[in-house]
Amino acid sequence: MAREAPIPALAGDGAAGEDAGWAGWLARSGGVWVHPGTWQEDGLGRDFGFDGHRVDRGRVEAGRRAAEELSRLLGKKPTPYYALLTSDIDGMGDLLSEREVSAERHREISARLQDFGAEQRRIIEKHGGVAVYTGGDDLFALLPADSALQAARECRDKVPPLAGHTPTASTAVLFAHQHRPLRPAVQEVQELLADAKRVDGGSRKKDGLAVGVATGSGRRVRTVRPWRGGAAVDALKVFASHHGGDRVLSPGLLADLQRDRAALEKLAASSLGGRVYAKEVDRLVRRHGGTSEEAEALVEMGRTESERGDSGDGRLVPVEAARVALFLRREAW
Repeated sequence: MAREAPIPALAGDGAAGEDAGWAGWLARSGGVWVHPGTWQEDGLGRDFGFDGHRVDRGRVEAGRRAAEELSRLLGKKPTPYYALLTSDIDGMGDLLSEREVSAERHREISARLQDFGAEQRRIIEKHGGVAVYTGGDDLFALLPADSALQAARECRDKVPPLAGHTPTASTAVLFAHQHRPLRPAVQEVQELLADAKRVDGGSRKKDGLAVGVATGSGRRVRTVRPWRGGAAVDALKVFASHHGGDRVLSPGLLADLQRDRAALEKLAASSLGGRVYAKEVDRLVRRHGGTSEEAEALVEMGRTESERGDSGDGRLVPVEAARVALFLRREAW
């Protein structure tokens, strides 16, 4: 059997040893087989069938039940999504083209970028990912869905000083379904990075984060905003459990935001409507089990959202950001 991807949650345990039998195989090579959704008769027949051979329906059903039982025992359902991460230091072309940058300074910058590339690789591998390319000034990696944003944050925080100042880095993370072809997913994450680099209206500041989702059915959703330290990632945890507890903001809030979007945008756009808009968002959030702090976070997400890479205009109701946040709760956090 072809070797599949390891399962990060198990690969670090003693079960991953070569002589650990089935437990070792599961940790090293479980791949798509641990997902109940993989065990579909039509899909397996299409992907693995051959002339004169039919997929055994009983064995497919047994595989599905085993995968569901594994999920129950682990206490967590495996996600069929993985993440593509790409990042690029802002303004490198301008920095290296400056006349006062001597040959010696070029060598110094190259050495620092080489060290940074090695640090990026360590971060990616620590989070269970594979660094496809780490050039120092740019990065491309594949990661588990549950650790991709944290890895992106750590890589950004480690950007070294160059030529007397510490540059920013723009980042894109795409969560793609395992059945989605890799080539279009790579193209999509590059498009997201271009959007991240247009944050703040294309100013030299940049420092953007774009997070997108590409489902198995082809649906796409995205949110683009300034990094602002780690605030961009923290804001997307709005639907996650609170401090490890059981209380979560109801996903019904997303339906209400979609239903009332036009009215909310009119409120936010009026000269006196900003305060009324914030109060209405607060009412909706509380209706779905949230707090005033979460309502304020949603308003801020809308204010800083960059639509199509342009700077946020303070009027955008954060429907796309809420969609991404809800996806992260279901599939990553």
